[in-house]
Amino acid sequence: MRIQGLSKADSDTVTNANTCTINKVLRIASKSILHKAALIDHYVDQSNRCAPGTIGYSMAQDYLCHLLFASGDLRGMSIASIVETPQVALENDEPTEDILLHFYNALGWNGEDYLDPKRVRVSTETHHKIFKDMQERSDDEAGLGMFMVNFGPGVEEDLPPNLVVLLEGWVTPNGSES
Repeated sequence: MRIQGLSKADSDTVTNANTCTINKVLRIASKSILHKAALIDHYVDQSNRCAPGTIGYSMAQDYLCHLLFASGDLRGMSIASIVETPQVALENDEPTEDILLHFYNALGWNGEDYLDPKRVRVSTETHHKIFKDMQERSDDEAGLGMFMVNFGPGVEEDLPPNLVVLLEGWVTPNGSES
């Protein structure tokens, strides 16, 4: 069985019960956030298919715990989707802060539902680009820094700059916080 999102060699390593170790799994997971996500999905699926108390169930749960705690800021969070980084631009008369509104709208936020910006993860490079774009339009660098801390997306260092990770609960329908 090939694990979606992994190369054949990595998938074979993970699915070979005779030679698979947690160190091998963590080494594969360290390649990128997409590898981590694929492995987390695999072990959630495996633990759901095995009866509690069996070796397969125990191994899946053990590996899943290792992966979640090895995932830094993503510990225990579920990924809703991974999308391409949208390109946003402002008209000259729009306020600087609207860069983030356009960014979140381009990701699928409707402007009415509750938005948790820390559940939107971007690369360090993308985060710096958003800040730089805002900085070029404003004289208040300290204020922009605080604005980004409160309303800007979170940073995931392993993420390529062309992708955005949307964690479960990044938007909550009907304006109620999760």
